[in-house]
Amino acid sequence: MTTSPHETRVTQRSPTLSACPSVRLPVWPAGRTAGRRSWLVAAWFAVSAAGAQVPDERTLLGDVPSVFAASKYDQPLAEAPADVTIVTRAEIQRYGWLTLADVLRGVRGFLVTSDRNYAYAGVRGFARTGDYNGRILLTVDGHRVNDSIYDQALLGNESPVDIDLVERVEIVRGAGSSVYGSNALFGVINLITRRGRDVGGAEMAALLGTQRTLGARLTVGDRLDGSNEYLLSVTAGETDGEASIHFPAFERSYGGTASGNDAERWVKALAKWRTGDFSVAAVYASRTKQLPTAPYNAEFNDRRNETTDARAWIEGRYDGRVLSGDLRARVAWDQYRYEGNLVQSLAPDTINEDRSRGSWWSGELTYSREVSNTLTLLAGAEVQSDLRNVQENGNRTESGGSGIYVPLFYASENSRYWAVFAQAEWQIAPGWDATIGLRHDAYASFGGVTDPRLALIHRPSTDLTLKFIYGQAFRAPNDYELYYNDGGGSQKANPTLEPEHVRSAEALAEWRFAPDWRAVGAFYVNRISGVINTVTDPGDGLLVNVNEKRVIGRGVEVEIEGLTPFGLEVFATATTQFGNIPIGSPRTQVKGRLAQGFAGDRVTVALEGIFQTARTTLQDTVVSAQTLTNLVVTAQKYWKGVRVAAVVQNLFDTALADPASSEHRQDRIPSPGRQFFLKLEYAFQ
Repeated sequence: MTTSPHETRVTQRSPTLSACPSVRLPVWPAGRTAGRRSWLVAAWFAVSAAGAQVPDERTLLGDVPSVFAASKYDQPLAEAPADVTIVTRAEIQRYGWLTLADVLRGVRGFLVTSDRNYAYAGVRGFARTGDYNGRILLTVDGHRVNDSIYDQALLGNESPVDIDLVERVEIVRGAGSSVYGSNALFGVINLITRRGRDVGGAEMAALLGTQRTLGARLTVGDRLDGSNEYLLSVTAGETDGEASIHFPAFERSYGGTASGNDAERWVKALAKWRTGDFSVAAVYASRTKQLPTAPYNAEFNDRRNETTDARAWIEGRYDGRVLSGDLRARVAWDQYRYEGNLVQSLAPDTINEDRSRGSWWSGELTYSREVSNTLTLLAGAEVQSDLRNVQENGNRTESGGSGIYVPLFYASENSRYWAVFAQAEWQIAPGWDATIGLRHDAYASFGGVTDPRLALIHRPSTDLTLKFIYGQAFRAPNDYELYYNDGGGSQKANPTLEPEHVRSAEALAEWRFAPDWRAVGAFYVNRISGVINTVTDPGDGLLVNVNEKRVIGRGVEVEIEGLTPFGLEVFATATTQFGNIPIGSPRTQVKGRLAQGFAGDRVTVALEGIFQTARTTLQDTVVSAQTLTNLVVTAQKYWKGVRVAAVVQNLFDTALADPASSEHRQDRIPSPGRQFFLKLEYAFQ
């Protein structure tokens, strides 16, 4: 039986740790600070063994919720035809994650970077800062977030949903186009938001931090009776950012230091209403960020360099039982708006104004049914059509107290597609499951694409699961890649782009080798053809998007998590790639976390460490190996409804950086130093 993606179904299979709050053991390289870090870990174990209390096992070891995003219906993790990680709300709170980017940074196989405007997520060695995350599909309660112009999956403060409103994050690795179509090239991330009954009254939250960071949230929600339920939430925040950031690339011309132009402000709202099998949800979010990096040949150290992203949608949905199966129907209207201002000249004073506006409607119908105890079928259809997609660019020059606007570029290109898909999940023998899925997408612009997914799952025992997965996926070129130019200033269009394609294969083993411990090992191969990349045309020096030759990625991943006898939660994961390493990607990542409850779990201390090897840049320089360490102390249950979390990001104030994308003149973008945050939450019912 299947259920709505808004509901959580608890599986009846043997409980595993797959989706339980987990910790990741930090692994640090030798170096000047290795001694104090080793002492810190040793002290942690000593204190834990001496006076810690075992956390409530119902939180850590309880039954794991099913996953919806793998197949568009609920199924146990062991039966999902994909490599899945679930991050729960309890884990988000325990480790003090403030954004979705923070969550993904600690997930196996993910690399999160930043250019001080957007957060970017790479998956399994494919990480291209500046690609707006178009190769990952982001959904909220199954609703597609990637927009119609840039294909953006928004992850940082620009994300449309406050992470405090997320009940769990479903992360599905691998090719997902057999169910989702475009953008699901390397994976699908689905945010399951909280229900009104999960709030059960009202919540207030405040965020205080260094760099004059201020934030607040107000949430109300409840179940009114057996069939009516609502949730309303508003979040707002701002930060000044770092007071000064040094960029060696600008030392000769500008002194190299950007001062007072790293500020950010955001506002987000979510509203949900449910009556029986019918529901409606509305989202609005806006984020403005100053740009200290001066991209696209902008004047350096000018506070007027900034971007604004605004995202909104409203969706009506039906989730009900029809003919012994689950019928889901939805229709939605979406909108996206972008504004970018870049100072091009000071004499005369000229600002390049970049504007994009997109609106579109979409609809989807899916039906899933357990035909028998051994066979589950899924069938569906989807359609999306742009109402208005506009991109424009121009220069505004101040002259004699009045502004003169010179248009440089205008494009209004609308696209549409329809798709049909089907999947069969079949228990071919005791302990053996097979999944076969197929989807066909038809685009008005370039024609049709058909992508399959095949999975064979073997469970020789209740403690061991083996998965063998093959899938194909595609990403259609978006309007920005096809048509954008800024009048010859820095970038030009390429309307002949073709879709990207990937063929993905993975072998996965998950073994619960002790009651409180599990291990995962995976080997993957991705063959990507027609990769769309931004390069500099040597003929005119302008940036242009082109389809490049095939890229092959191979690697292995291991993961272990569990609970020690004295209550210490442990998690460690490592990913390494073989062969040629793409620009901007590390060969190896090692991530870990520890968490310990004290005083009857009234106080929890959590430590996170993320190490990555060296990365090359577009300018053929090297960003050295680096380690990020975070510390979180949480206090709760001292006062009814009150929870306080102290978060220290970059605990050792390590000099960190990420390789820069092609629109930047510098080879790397420095990351923030040590930051402190204090988060206070109060729930009253």
